[in-house]
Amino acid sequence: MCCHGKNRVDPDPYLNFSLATGEPGYEKFYISNEGGGDLEWEVSRPWIPLNQESGTNSSIVTVTVDTYGLSPGEGYEGNITIESNGGTEEGIVYLNVLGEEPILAVDPDPLDLDYYVLTNLSYSREFEILNEGQGTLEWGVSSDESWITISPEEGTNEETVTVTVDTEGMETGVHRGTIKIVSNGGNKEGEVNLTVYEPQ
Repeated sequence: MCCHGKNRVDPDPYLNFSLATGEPGYEKFYISNEGGGDLEWEVSRPWIPLNQESGTNSSIVTVTVDTYGLSPGEGYEGNITIESNGGTEEGIVYLNVLGEEPILAVDPDPLDLDYYVLTNLSYSREFEILNEGQGTLEWGVSSDESWITISPEEGTNEETVTVTVDTEGMETGVHRGTIKIVSNGGNKEGEVNLTVYEPQ
């Protein structure tokens, strides 16, 4: 009696690309044989180039997209089907062609900064301002509390921003503030959660 392999795709081939016009992108997924016997597989797709369209047993498949000639600000979608003697898997490739305008992003996102600080001390944390679009991103950062200090408060494109809290004269307990980022590529808002405590 003949045995067939069992098809497994990892990760599930739902791939997202966000690329500027003329920029290529690459993502990989893995086809593995988790059963007995040989796994014979084949990948079909409409317009998406692959480094390998068929094979036996386990393999790494590279998905390539190229935005040359595509319109900025447009989205594209294509289906991937992996057919084998050990089962069938379906996937989707999403391609977002970035527009010519800047797009504000932050890391971490959501922008929630937590602090645990002794009384009468200060402590700093950092976050990243990113430009996920094109053109020049101009931004400014502000806070609604005097115990929050931000450096730098304004800039262009990508930057590491330091947020410092100062607990001098503050009561113990939980304090909350907000930081806002305003830019020509959108706005973001984050929370600052500060717990002030006394030494034991």
